[in-house]
Amino acid sequence: MVEEKQETLVHKELSYQIIGVCFSVWNELGNGHKEKFIQRAIETELVRQGLHFKREVPATLRYKGITIGHAFLDFLIEDTVVVEIKVGERFKNQDYIQVKNYLTQFNKELGLLIRFGQTGVFHKRILKPYAFLHL
Repeated sequence: MVEEKQETLVHKELSYQIIGVCFSVWNELGNGHKEKFIQRAIETELVRQGLHFKREVPATLRYKGITIGHAFLDFLIEDTVVVEIKVGERFKNQDYIQVKNYLTQFNKELGLLIRFGQTGVFHKRILKPYAFLHL
C-alpha cells in the first residue's frame, strides 16, 4: 500500500473531520453494535456537523455491458471521499479491495476504511489505484 506523507495527504482536512465523526460516534455508543446502527449514528453526526453526504450509494457491477449485480458503498461525503464502515476486530483483504473498486468506479481519489472494534475506532486511508504505464 502507498504511504502518504503528512504534508501531502489527499483531502487532509475533510478526512480528519470524517474520522473525528467516527470517534465521536464510538465515544457515545461504545462497542458491540451492529453496523447499521453505527451507520445511522454516523449519518446523524454528519448532519449535525453540516457535511453533505450520500448514504448507501449504489455501485453497479457490469460484465460486457450487462448488469450482473449491485453493491452499496456506505457513504460518499462531500462528493469527494468514499467511506466504508466495518465492525469487528480486523480489516480483511476483501475490505481493501472493496474500497479500491469503489474508488475506481466512482472516480474518487480517497477512501476511508473505518473499523469499529472493541477497543476503539481504527482507520485506513486508501488511495485510488492507478494503472501502471507499460513501456
